[in-house]
Amino acid sequence: MSVSMQHRAAAAGWYTVAALLAVIALAAIAWLGNVLLPMTAAGWVVLLLPLPCAALMGFLFGTQPHDVPVRMGRAALRGAGVMLLAFLLTTLLIALMAGGENAPPLAERVGFILLVGGFSVGWLALLLGAVTGWRLARRSLSVHAASSTPAAFQPEP
Repeated sequence: MSVSMQHRAAAAGWYTVAALLAVIALAAIAWLGNVLLPMTAAGWVVLLLPLPCAALMGFLFGTQPHDVPVRMGRAALRGAGVMLLAFLLTTLLIALMAGGENAPPLAERVGFILLVGGFSVGWLALLLGAVTGWRLARRSLSVHAASSTPAAFQPEP
């Protein structure tokens, strides 16, 4: 029950794209709400931090072993779970970066970021994760079906 590095890397790429779409949506929501995002180095780090978090979680948990049958509903739940883990990791890292001598306790910072982030873009991240998991499962099925087709039915290279 192993997953190849190629499949893990592909899953990391797919979940990174899903996180990028969520980041673009967050920037659009801020722009439409006339909210200025801080364009300092720390602001860029906070804005782009979901991308490596989604890549890491997609790499670790985004694929399933080859010998496990693929069910589309479970694949969508897996994708939503991967993005939830990425969202939680992003939240924790942002809360840790927001610390200082006058900052509230870590638990309060995490709770605030979860609340605001969940309402603003967290729901979209879960939805994009579910769609990504579903697409990865469909892609896996089509690749598996193509590789199991008899040689007489495969197109010439």
